[in-house]
Amino acid sequence: MRRMCGAACLTLGLIMVSGCSPADLPLIAVRNGNDGQPVVDLRPCEEGETLSEAHLVSWTPEKGEATNDGKDSGWGAGAVKTHGSGVFPLFSPPPAWHARPHGTQELMSGRTYSLSFKGSGSYQAHVYFTADDLASLRPGQVWADDRAMSTEDFAELVDDKC
Repeated sequence: MRRMCGAACLTLGLIMVSGCSPADLPLIAVRNGNDGQPVVDLRPCEEGETLSEAHLVSWTPEKGEATNDGKDSGWGAGAVKTHGSGVFPLFSPPPAWHARPHGTQELMSGRTYSLSFKGSGSYQAHVYFTADDLASLRPGQVWADDRAMSTEDFAELVDDKC
């Protein structure tokens, strides 16, 4: 009886913990645009989905956390409506998002960047990258899921995750 009670408590605890965190999906890619500026390819799971808490932040490896110290480079937006996939310059999110920029609006070396959003479903998405990661990309490649990949591989990754 004691063993059965312990197993039941463990199972219940695992169910409770696993239900609290949204799935973290690799639905964002960053690439170099034709003009050399970074471009975002955002692919929410559902067309017309409302996203919340879209953010671009950066930090230095020594500090290990995002800062808003004037050396940061990024922006933040509240709830935003998408119309399928979105492609836009990294530092110019769609005007309808009413994003609030902070710090320098250009890619800086020596900083790690995080671009993320929360989906209206039970998931969130992110991509982490550096200026060096983008500089290493060949034509036709994007940076997603912590690595360089072709645009076709990114499309397959998104299809598999959604």
